Amino acid sequence: MYSEESRIKGGAGIGLFTRNAVLANTTIGSVGGTVLCHECYYDKYVKGGSACSYVLCVDPKEQLEFMYYIDASDSTCFMRYINHQRVDKCNLRFVSAGICQGGSVRIDVVTSRDIDAREELFGNYMSKWKKQRKG
Repeated sequence: MYSEESRIKGGAGIGLFTRNAVLANTTIGSVGGTVLCHECYYDKYVKGGSACSYVLCVDPKEQLEFMYYIDASDSTCFMRYINHQRVDKCNLRFVSAGICQGGSVRIDVVTSRDIDAREELFGNYMSKWKKQRKG
């Protein structure tokens, strides 16, 4: 995988692309970063006005009983360059792998269909995240 300017019209910054074709249902990596509860996310990004370019909202029905956020803004996690798209345009899904030892949360990135070489990767960060991001 490699990163370069996204091909999303209107500009979306950097995007993540495949070097080679990837089969459907392949785990291509994990999203890592700081885990934030809703209140901490709200204080930092909504009320605080910080840009939240690399924040993934995780739905409680995925594994846990509460909504939480993975903040990869201070991370070297390459998966943070996956851009948000509508569900019908996504070629990836985010799958909670649960709570790891030490309390960190791992989110696997899994292909939802076969992906061509040099194709940009898209996931859905959830409609709740998009609404909150606009503040």
